[in-house]
Parts: sequence; structure tokens; C-alpha cells
Amino acid sequence: MHLHLPLYPITLLLVLFRFAALVGMTAIFGRKLISVRIRMAIAMALTWFAASHLPPEWAAHCQRITTIGALVMAVLGELLLGAAMGLVCDMFFAVLNMTGLIIGRESSLMMARMMDPASGEDDIIVSTLFGLLLSLLILLWDGHLFLIKLVMQSFQVLPPGFAWFRKEIFEMYTLLGSDIFAWGVRFALPAMVGGLLVAVAMGLMAKMAPEFNVLFLSLPIRLAVGIGLLTIFLLYGRDPLYHVFETMLFHMKYVLLGGV
Repeated sequence: MHLHLPLYPITLLLVLFRFAALVGMTAIFGRKLISVRIRMAIAMALTWFAASHLPPEWAAHCQRITTIGALVMAVLGELLLGAAMGLVCDMFFAVLNMTGLIIGRESSLMMARMMDPASGEDDIIVSTLFGLLLSLLILLWDGHLFLIKLVMQSFQVLPPGFAWFRKEIFEMYTLLGSDIFAWGVRFALPAMVGGLLVAVAMGLMAKMAPEFNVLFLSLPIRLAVGIGLLTIFLLYGRDPLYHVFETMLFHMKYVLLGGV
């Protein structure tokens, strides 16, 4: 069954789905923090802007889409492309989520919980704080504008459909998963060392003074150490967070543009 629509609406539809997948599935653009209507308005505005800057190669690829099945596969490819970019973004946000989880455990802040606006779930307040901090820094460092620029460049090298889907993507996710676990432990290592030192000190005190209530004393000390380390991280953690930001954009560029 062939389509009896002009070429231009098909081109606009595929461009819209690429931007809609970007805006709807990446945490950089808010996802659950922003309503669906606003995100669709952003995607339509970006589509309107990109319509006059599309390369001839993109229109040539769209011209080959003449059946309903080909159009469905092209739209599905654009949606999965957005899901791949969203997965990269979520993996880097998981670094700070893991860091906040370890810091909360070592500083006796596990019971301090709040509703995470990004996931809609009850989460540790330190993890939520780190996630919101990274989102704010991404906006301050113009990460959203850089990602839009990458999508505009992808129209020159990435035709609609599953052209982005390649074996190297799986290898990238595998290596990225191990790196993210190492980064999470590295960021939370000061809190782990601080908690270990407090535990050793309390253990020695319990040996020297068995009648003393060590548990009652350890809670405020662990809390003070955790808050102190958290303050130091917020004051001097700009460079590590910027490295996370640059690495995240690099992997998104790899998904969109490959080795270009």
C-alpha cells in the first residue's frame, strides 16, 4: 500500500518524531518535570526551525519511504533513538543517585526522604538533591543547546529509521556501565572513609568504656561528618561534575553521529 501524501508532510513528521523523542525521553529536557504539552510545543518549535535547514540528503531518504510499513519503521527508529539517548542520560544521573545513596547511608540520612520530581517516587533527599543539582548545572552549561545542535547535525549523517543502530552501541553501553559504577564509588569514597573512621572510633570507645551509650553518640557524629562532606562536595565538586557533563554529551554524540 503506497502513501498518497506529498513528500513534505512525511519529512516534517519524521523530523518531529526525532525532536519529540529527544525532548520526551531525556532528563535534560525535564521529562516528568515538564508537562507533555510544553514538551510537545518545544518539539514542534524545533521542527519548524529545522524544516528550513534540512540537508538535501534527508529529503532524498524520505522520498524512498513510499509504504505504510516503511513509515512505521522509520518512526519507530526515531523513537528508539530518543530512548537510546535517554538511557545514556539516565546512566549518568545514576552516578549521582548512587553517590547520594552511599552518602545518605554513611551519614544517617537514609530516613530523610522526599518525593523525587523526576521519577515520581519516594527517594533519599541527598540523591534527589544531587539529581536536581546536575540538572541545573546542565542548563547553566548550555547542555540542552549543545544537544539540539547535535540533533541538527544528525540530519546530515543519520537517515530516518534504524541507521543509528549498530553493534558498537552495545559495546559503548557495556563500557559505560562499568565506568559509571566506578564513578559512583569514587564520588562517594570520602563519605565511605568518613563513616569507616567514625565506626572504628566508636568501636574503640565501646571497648574502653563499655557502659557508655556509643549508639546514642554515633548518630550525631555521623550526621555531622556526612553534612560536612556534603558541603565540601557542593563547594569543590564543580570540576568532577563538569567531567560527568562532558562525558555524557560525548556519548550522546556517539549515539547520534557515530565516529563523525
